[in-house]
Amino acid sequence: MNNNSGQEWTLDEDNKLMEQVLSGLSYEQIALDHGRSYLSVSNRVYINIKRMIDDNNSREFLCAKYHVKPEDYDNFLERQKKKYENKRKKKSQPQQQPQQPQLAINQDQYQEMINLLREIRDLLQIRRNKKTKQ
Repeated sequence: MNNNSGQEWTLDEDNKLMEQVLSGLSYEQIALDHGRSYLSVSNRVYINIKRMIDDNNSREFLCAKYHVKPEDYDNFLERQKKKYENKRKKKSQPQQQPQQPQLAINQDQYQEMINLLREIRDLLQIRRNKKTKQ
């Protein structure tokens, strides 16, 4: 058994999953076969049902065909909607700048660091100038 936990589902895996559900295998058996968790299998069934809904395949028809309770499917959709909304809220909130660590140094140490940084800057500038002249 492969451990596919965290891996994306392939088209072949999706097809096999839905065939196994149709054949009456339990989600536990399917999870073992695919190297996935029970929750991953059940969520993937719901996702596949959602993708199959169209003018010829209603929610009710697909839920019955794949042995899914419509209320379980609806609960999944509601969880997905909340998850999406939470992600959207996080993206719309301004990112807080990480706090700079507070260093316990005195004024003399600070000034020495500034002077060293200036020296480094000057040395780098000299090096760049030499390279551009060559």
